Amino acid sequence: MYLADRVIVIENGLLLVNQEVTLPRPRDTGSAAFAELKTRVLERILGDRLLSRFTCVNSISSAKT
Repeated sequence: MYLADRVIVIENGLLLVNQEVTLPRPRDTGSAAFAELKTRVLERILGDRLLSRFTCVNSISSAKT
């Protein structure tokens, strides 16, 4: 996985995300800092859809146990 020095997301002509990436190179995709950045960007992009997706997955996992 590659990651630029900035993440920019535009939707319907609106700037949703303009996040600078300050993680050192090479990027350690297993680091806590990478996970935090990924979560922050996905929360901005997906918003409530992200929360409902994890709630659904957790509900299914709980039902299986």
